[in-house]
Order: sequence, then structure tokens, then C-alpha cells
Amino acid sequence: MERSELMRDIRAGHVQGVYLFEGEEEYLKQQALQALKSAVLTEGLEMLNSSTVQDPSAADLIADCETVPMMGDVRLIVVEDMPCLLGKKEPEEELISYIPKVPSSTVLVFYVHGKADSRRRLYKAIGKSGHVVTFQQMDEGELSGWIQKQFKALGKNCSPETAARMVFTVGRDTARMILEIGKVAAFCGERETVTDEDVESVATPSREYKAFAIVDAMMEGSQARVFALVRDMLEGGETRIGIMAMLLYQFRMLQHVAILSYDRVGDAEAMKLLNIKSFVLGRYRRQLSQISGGAVRDSVQCCLDYELKVKSGEIAQEGALEAMLLKLFAIRRGENV
Repeated sequence: MERSELMRDIRAGHVQGVYLFEGEEEYLKQQALQALKSAVLTEGLEMLNSSTVQDPSAADLIADCETVPMMGDVRLIVVEDMPCLLGKKEPEEELISYIPKVPSSTVLVFYVHGKADSRRRLYKAIGKSGHVVTFQQMDEGELSGWIQKQFKALGKNCSPETAARMVFTVGRDTARMILEIGKVAAFCGERETVTDEDVESVATPSREYKAFAIVDAMMEGSQARVFALVRDMLEGGETRIGIMAMLLYQFRMLQHVAILSYDRVGDAEAMKLLNIKSFVLGRYRRQLSQISGGAVRDSVQCCLDYELKVKSGEIAQEGALEAMLLKLFAIRRGENV
């Protein structure tokens, strides 16, 4: 079942049976659970007709499901991170057999933080008799629309272009995004329209955005800025090998843009092929104006070489990133390295 289908059922009051909530998008998962609770539980009686349990025995869970709701129509049971859905142990046969028999007066939700193990028998039993809802990250178009709605709820207008800039700057994690939306809205004060400048002023950059900024600074020849950004990422918990991988991605994207430009591919087609927005394409092209095509190719190879050397144990991760950055600067300057 798709997340959108679940939300339609909740709004229509068609919630019944057994559900498995899984997937990497925790904020949307929590929002869906709260919406489900509001839909099935009688106001004021939530404590009487709901329970949240962890790793219950089959007998205890079945007894809970069979309990008649008090002064309401439905009882809601949430089972968090059931070990047999995470591949940590096998489910009890009694529980597998019971899944199709959950009474209509009970809504049973298995809630997993992250991904469940689809190979497990309990997962398959829920999929056969109930509903498996996977909460994946929204694609950029869906997320941009969601951002506009969140700003609207705060009394602010946000254009699709500014929403896309929020995605580019903050990333796709909705839990983080909702905090950044609140910050930007507060920064706007009484002004109703959110601008790109507002986003640039107060939104906290994602790790991917910082990697983009490192390449920006490198193209400008600012070694101090590059190492300051790297230090900030390392202090924030990022690993050197992780930063190396992100820089490899950025130089590969730069190479793709260079190839498409050489082949005279138009902006609209290039954005479609690379799945990027116009302002992102513009930034890549500004970077390309400061480096030769051969240097871009050599930079990709440099990143690949250092990543391989670290992963193979040829060189230690400590210091490898810094050495790679110095070599990338040399490549940009056209030095024979």
C-alpha cells in the first residue's frame, strides 16, 4: 500500500485490520500513525483503548487484540520494532496463524524504525492479510509541493522554485525540513512571501549542499574556505571517506554537465537527464567556467584513485582527504601532477 493510499483511507475512515509501517522516512511515518490514532480512537478515551508494546509474546499480543474496546468502537495496538520483523529471531507460529483473525474491533499496527526484513514470515503474513506501508523519501516534485503546503499552514507563500531551493539546501529528510521551514518562516516575520534569499540566510545546509559548496570554493581558488568547510563537516560527525565520496559525486555531475554542454544538449533536456533544477544547472555551469574539461576529467580520476586507495588499505583514511584536496587544487591550477 502506498502512503498516499493509506492517508486517503484514514481520511475516509476506512482503517481496519493489520498494518506494518516501515521505511526510512520517520517523520512521515510518525505523522501517519498520529493521523491513524485520531481517526480510530474516540476523543477522550485514547488511553483506555490504545496500547504500545515492544516484543510481546504471541499469547500476550493476542489477548490484547481480543480485548473489547471500552466505550468505543475500536482498540488500537502498536507493536514497536518487533524483533521477528528485523531478522533478529523467528516469529511464534501462533502469531503467524493469528494475523488473519484479528477482530474488526482492533487495529493492529507493527511499527518498525527503518526497513523491515521482507524475507520474514511475519512480514509476508501481514502483506497477505493486511497492509504493508513503506514510507520512502518523497521525490523532489512531491517534496517541493509538501514544503509549499507547510509554509502555507504558517501563513507564508512559497514558490515552487524557492521550495526546490529548500530541497537543494536542506536535503530530503522531512523531520529536518520541518524545523528549517519553521526557521525560515520566523525569519520572514510579517512578510508573507518566502524568497530564495531567506533560504540562503537561515536554512542549515545539508551535508550534500556543503559538498557542493566545497567545489564552489575550490573553483574560486579559496583553499582556506575549502578546508574550513571540510573541518565543519568533520566536526559535525562526517567521515573523511564520506566527504571523499560526496566530492566524487560532485565532480562526476560536473563532468556530465560538461559532456552535455559539449553535445549542445539544451537546458530542459539536461535538467531532465540529470534530475536537477535550473539554478543547480546554472551553478554547475559557473563552476565549469572556472576549470578546463580535462581538469574535470582528471579530478574525477583523482577522487576515484584516493577512494580506492583508502578502501583497499593502501593509505590511511587519516590525511587522505586533505591530500586529495591539495591534489584537486593542483589539477585546477593546471599543474602537472
